[in-house]
Amino acid sequence: MSALETNPDIIIHQANALTSAAYNLTRDEKRLVYIALNSIINKCVQCNEFGQYPVNINHTEYTSIFEDDSSNINQDILKVAASLNKKEVIFYVPEEGKGKKDLDAISWTTKRSYRSNLGTTTVFFNAELVDIITKVDTNFTRFLMGEAGRLNSPYTRRLYESLRQWPEQQSVTLSVGWMIQRYELPESYRRMSDFRRRFLKPAIKEINQHTNMTINYEEVPDKTRSNRIAAITFNYSRIQKSDN
Repeated sequence: MSALETNPDIIIHQANALTSAAYNLTRDEKRLVYIALNSIINKCVQCNEFGQYPVNINHTEYTSIFEDDSSNINQDILKVAASLNKKEVIFYVPEEGKGKKDLDAISWTTKRSYRSNLGTTTVFFNAELVDIITKVDTNFTRFLMGEAGRLNSPYTRRLYESLRQWPEQQSVTLSVGWMIQRYELPESYRRMSDFRRRFLKPAIKEINQHTNMTINYEEVPDKTRSNRIAAITFNYSRIQKSDN
């Protein structure tokens, strides 16, 4: 039995570059990323000759870690690996030209392999991306894999990870525009009524119910337009459960 299966509350470390990047993964897609981060950072997986990091997903272990009671877990993971293979993560870089949004977009994975007789799926992560998101010597975000993996909404999970970037603080202010861009929220959420109703309030409710964080928020008006909300200040209690 592996360390993952015996300790579902294993701590995930991901570079702040990933925490603040732009992407939108489903709950199950991000679960695969969590397993990959843990495997690669702990030196269980090395880069192969093709510039890939082959991360083996044991389906039985996966159900144990995330308390997944699906009756068709083999096909579920196979579908998730296929969908992750079609997505990318965007890193915004300082603008070099006026009015331009410079970025680097990198695919998460390059290949996937399924072995039904073994009950395993191997997901081959892009080495260029791995080099960015596993730099956790100084600037990194830390959280419990089991806790984060149980958050159903991808938007809630992005907010949770953002707040976990500053675990010793009790207040963080994020601009509305930044969250819409980095979490890849629908454009309709630029209407504050939709932002509150469809993202902000549901995300805070889910984090309060399913994690060891307690959050409330304050809206920060735009200094140039008093009828517009520019940012959200999140106030949260210190995390009581030890995850050092």
